[in-house]
Amino acid sequence: MKEAQEATSILGVSSSSLVFLGYPDDGLKYLLSTNFLTPYTHKTSKLNYNPYSGTYHKQQLYTGINLFNDLKEIINQFQPTMIILHHPRDLNPDHQAAYHFIVSVLEGNDKRIKLFGYLAHYRNYPSEKGFNLNQFLYPPSKLFTKEGWLSFDLTDEEEKIKSDALDKNQSQFYYYPNGGRLLLESFVKKNEIFEELN
Repeated sequence: MKEAQEATSILGVSSSSLVFLGYPDDGLKYLLSTNFLTPYTHKTSKLNYNPYSGTYHKQQLYTGINLFNDLKEIINQFQPTMIILHHPRDLNPDHQAAYHFIVSVLEGNDKRIKLFGYLAHYRNYPSEKGFNLNQFLYPPSKLFTKEGWLSFDLTDEEEKIKSDALDKNQSQFYYYPNGGRLLLESFVKKNEIFEELN
């Protein structure tokens, strides 16, 4: 949470605009399936509830229905016209589950909310790891469609700001010891890409 606050501050987002839910890392896939109604106990912390202060509902039980309801409340209160979320083909199970939770929450919503997916984990993506500041980011060839992907160019200053923000995510560098920093740095390019999902 501290890293996210520091990173988003660099991007110009105030901490009052952030909402932390406190659900378990590596546990969302279980909340989507086997633990939708019954609490999930995290394998490392051995907790089945959110212990963190400064979250949406402290001590909320780790169940899929609670996550679903939290997301529904937040979306109904905020009334977004656009949501940027994990791409459905992302290979990280938590990212896949987060996508499915949001899509489920939006089912039956009579307001048209545009969905744009970003990709973080996919085989050999990005193809070159580390800083390549003068290059553009392209979707993996297996996911490329002419119509669906949008590209937004970044200025040199915006690239630098993005790099500084990513540098605040030190825990991710250690979480992926064989290249976490290289992976994150690979996304600092001359553009940002998203696929329009609806």
